[in-house]
Parts: sequence; C-alpha cells; structure tokens
Amino acid sequence: MKKYYILFLVILSAVMYAEKSPTKTKPTKVIDYCTPQVSDPEALTLVSFGAINNRTSSTTNVGYEDFTSKSTNVGIFRTYEIKLQANTEGKYYASFTVFIDFNQDGLLGPINSLDEEGAKERFDVGYIYDSNGNDGKEITATITVPGTAVLGTTRMRVMKRQTTLVPIVYATSGCDLGNSYGQVEDYSINVFAPQGCDTAPNGANITSYFLPKNDNQYHVATSAAKTGAYT
Repeated sequence: MKKYYILFLVILSAVMYAEKSPTKTKPTKVIDYCTPQVSDPEALTLVSFGAINNRTSSTTNVGYEDFTSKSTNVGIFRTYEIKLQANTEGKYYASFTVFIDFNQDGLLGPINSLDEEGAKERFDVGYIYDSNGNDGKEITATITVPGTAVLGTTRMRVMKRQTTLVPIVYATSGCDLGNSYGQVEDYSINVFAPQGCDTAPNGANITSYFLPKNDNQYHVATSAAKTGAYT
C-alpha cells in the first residue's frame, strides 16, 4: 500500500509541475522595412483609411513618420475608401502612392515588371494641386484587398511626392520617393478572412468567404445557412 501511495505522489507532483511551467510561445516575426530618405519634408496632413483617421500638422521638418501604433482591420476581397490631404507649399502638384505588404515578405510593391503579387501592393491613388493641407482639398480613392493576402498584421506606407510634371509622376518605389520634397508615413493593417455574422438580424451564417467565378455557371454560396438568412 505504501508503494502505491508513493507512486501517486510522484505522478501528482509531475502534473502540478507541468501546470506551473511557463508555456513556450512562438516568437513573433519581425520584418525590417526600408526607411525612405526625404531631405525637404512637405507635410501629409490627413490619412483616413478604415479605423485610421490621422490628422497632423501642415508644417513639418520630418520626412518619415512611424504611425504603426495606429491600425485598422481589412478583409480579403473587400474594398475600402482612402482619403488623403497634404500641403503642397504653393502652386505645385502632390501625388500620392500607397503600399500595403499583403504577402508580408518585407517588400513594398513590385520588384520588377514580372512581380504580379508585388503589383497588387502598389496603389497610385491620385494627386492634388495648390493646397495648404487644411483647405479641404483631398484625393479620395479605393483599395481592394486581394484574396491572396496573408492574414495577420502587416505594413501600409503612404507616400506624398511633389511633382511639377504632366503627366503626374508618382513615387519611384516603396523605398524611394524619387523627389527630395514630400513625406512618408507608415501604418499597421490587420488582414482577416470575412465570415458570416450570427448576431446580425437575419444575417448571413456562412463559415468562409465566397468568391463567384465568371464562367456563366451557377455556384452554391453556402449549404449551411439559417432559415431566412441571406448574404
């Protein structure tokens, strides 16, 4: 009887030790993004995208600003509106380019003409002319998240470049503004896979996103919806 009692204590001690031992967590991958050099800063004054609504000063002596503490959620296949304002410091044009690292490889935009995935990360969204950054002049555009985007947190970079040429010239790359006048700001984007909503009245109840194919055929969106549900 004593042997069994001793064996029981040994097993109990091992279980308690396992419960108290700290759980090992997988280290978070840290991506070292390039930092563009801007020698003559001209301010971005508004970046509005999803939950991000960052209004900043119309004057600045900083060419690059890290706002990655500000973030928003975006779903794959979904389209979002972005609004940008800036100070052109006179009768000049300012072009805007947005980069989002959807494949999370640490590179912003295409590395060559054959880089199709990288091309999905660059958006030349437009330009404004002769604005002090606070007069309401802004560019409004849309960004669609590709279905190939990797889920999780990634980087969005907004680049404002002064341009006096027609046609308008945009940033050279995600690492090079291509002009000494402008400003660059970084933000965080959290990519998720949209699903059905059980809490919405008569809402959808599907377990994964649905993308119809353009092949003139019927497709089943879901076979597990609630009675009366729609999407």
